[in-house]
Amino acid sequence: MRLSWIGMLLIGLAAIAPAPQVAIGEYAVPTPGGGAFAIAPGPDHALWFADINGNAIGRCTTAAAIIEYPVPTHGAAPAGISEGPDGAMWFTEQNGNNIGRITPTGTSPNTRCRSAKNCRSRSRLGLMGPFGSPRRARR
Repeated sequence: MRLSWIGMLLIGLAAIAPAPQVAIGEYAVPTPGGGAFAIAPGPDHALWFADINGNAIGRCTTAAAIIEYPVPTHGAAPAGISEGPDGAMWFTEQNGNNIGRITPTGTSPNTRCRSAKNCRSRSRLGLMGPFGSPRRARR
């Protein structure tokens, strides 16, 4: 008896509180066959993502303008991304065995780190290779 009363209460509450309307937008990455794998907010208020299949780091504005920057390591498969304390976006290379870095302007060189000490010294010395030219989303 008590169980049916609880069930009727729950059904009644569902009828009183309708589900909110939600709009979902999906945006294709510029690289054919690409795969947005991880996403993180950047210091520039854009959303940054790792394109694991496209071997690129992408930037998407809240107006859905998407640009991708190819990762210099061939077949690296970037798989994670996060904003670092230096204001740059840091990402992991699943197959490249590297940690990469890109600034919000997208023009920063890649950092190949095997240790935190290596990252700091290479960054200071400017010994990092450049990213490839960006790919823009087709409209």
